[in-house]
Amino acid sequence: ADGQLFRMYCLKVVPKEFDGEGTAASPYLIRNKADLDKVFHAVDTELYDYTGTHFRVEGDIDFAGVQGFRGYSNTAPAYAFNGVLDGNGHTIRNLYINSASYPVGLFGYVKTGASVTKLGITGNVTTTNKSYGQAGGIAGYMERGPAVTKSWSSVNVTGSKHGGGIAGYTAGGS
Repeated sequence: ADGQLFRMYCLKVVPKEFDGEGTAASPYLIRNKADLDKVFHAVDTELYDYTGTHFRVEGDIDFAGVQGFRGYSNTAPAYAFNGVLDGNGHTIRNLYINSASYPVGLFGYVKTGASVTKLGITGNVTTTNKSYGQAGGIAGYMERGPAVTKSWSSVNVTGSKHGGGIAGYTAGGS
């Protein structure tokens, strides 16, 4: 009423939990499953999608013995991983998912601007959901436009609706 203009800004502060800066030149370094868990705790719990943030896997990561895992980035498409993951030629080994949830895969959902490259994956992924079962090795559900390049899958995928070695379901020609 008095002619003053106020601006509000919302800043999200992400704790420094990784070596690197999260840029293309200096990506955050993922060395083990605990590091992956940290990234996806922020995605799944804090709803931080890491838009434009770069990560690089520094070695093979073994999921052997992990029980009850149903995939990272599985809250909803709007809160999916949207960063850049460079697998650096490494492999996620022994991924095991057997769930009535959907979508299931290393990533449940992968957002439009995300990129996964040079990542291998082995294991077994199963969804028992009869209506919307989407199961894939890397992603259960990919929105329109994410890129998965130079990657491979040797995952046994089982589902009643949509399934694939790389992605179970791709929206709009991903």
